[in-house]
Amino acid sequence: MSSHKRSVLSVLCFLIFLVSFTSCEDNSLPFSVEVLASETGMDTLTVTFSESITEITMPGTITFGSSVYQFMVEDANENEVFIGLLEYSDATATFVVLGKSQAQLAGDFTLCIATDEDDPVVIERSDEFAFQSFSGSSYTMNNTGGQLTDANGVMVFVYPLGGNASDGDAYIQGLSSTYFTAFDTNGKRIPIASCTPSESGYRILFSENSATSGVWIRLFKQNSVTPASRTFP
Repeated sequence: MSSHKRSVLSVLCFLIFLVSFTSCEDNSLPFSVEVLASETGMDTLTVTFSESITEITMPGTITFGSSVYQFMVEDANENEVFIGLLEYSDATATFVVLGKSQAQLAGDFTLCIATDEDDPVVIERSDEFAFQSFSGSSYTMNNTGGQLTDANGVMVFVYPLGGNASDGDAYIQGLSSTYFTAFDTNGKRIPIASCTPSESGYRILFSENSATSGVWIRLFKQNSVTPASRTFP
């Protein structure tokens, strides 16, 4: 066989190898679920998938049928942001970004689905989305003295944006449990049993004992108060 024919044959064999390898790699991570729609609020993301959700376990595990995957929300630099799970039903889930200001929520974000392993591989990425601009009254939550009042609650102090008691600012009155949402440090929602105002703040009690390692408290009211969140104690 001439050297020219051997070269052509070598190239053909190499191309066949590449096609075979690529085909195998594409089929090794089958994933049929699609993100059909995403809707954002000021700090929330509601996602609708093409299949029903079997279960979501925080932090960041989602099950479709019997298949388990990891998920995360990333900013434009592919940095993961911490999220809590507000609710899910059928094929729709609503998440909230915790610990971010309006400036930190600017820009584009994506939802990623990855394999459930120690070194996860991203197998699905949503279209980019942006959070809505803040509108409404902005407040500061202060956790100074906000230690756990017992094994099942926290004290939350709310002031005008940037304010605190040491500057003589009066705390915001007239809030109720509907203004607050609680999450554990994994992002699992904690039901609030009661919210009782005191002379300087609000005593929030949970309906389950979930406060032993700290909690996230989110302050928000649609068409009234912009989102704010922080950890307690």
